[in-house]
Amino acid sequence: MNPMHWVTLVIIGLLTGGSSAFFGIGGSAVLIPMLLLLGRYEQKRASVTTLAVSLPAVFVGLATYVGARNFSLGDIEPYMRSWLVLMAAATAGTFLGSYLLTRLRNNVMTIIFAIVLVVVGMKMMRIVDLPITPYQGAVLWAVLVGTGFLAGTGNALLGIGGGA
Repeated sequence: MNPMHWVTLVIIGLLTGGSSAFFGIGGSAVLIPMLLLLGRYEQKRASVTTLAVSLPAVFVGLATYVGARNFSLGDIEPYMRSWLVLMAAATAGTFLGSYLLTRLRNNVMTIIFAIVLVVVGMKMMRIVDLPITPYQGAVLWAVLVGTGFLAGTGNALLGIGGGA
């Protein structure tokens, strides 16, 4: 690789790390488009790259947040069961996403990724507004399992993680 490519990767990495910590998105909404446009990666290579890059970024972001004492163990304890359900379901979904990653063509993955970004952007701008219903009991656990499974599938397939 030529030196300019390395400089491009460093700039992409800095922007990804900043967006990861600031938005809690794992950086994929920034990393993948920049890898496609500036790094000239194919969609599959960009998806796999973001999986590898996001793991250390998540740990650093979490450690920084905890280190700043923004919450304590007592604050998160009520959510631990929900987190464990989401983690288990996301892990299961990761298997499906990884399988699809090996089967789908790059152009199909690019279209899926673009649709996800558009829908997420519309939701953030409140163009599409999904009602927030306080789920309880079995419905809550079913929603958590479904959400976790979709997040895991999206993570492995598109590299988008749970933030999207």
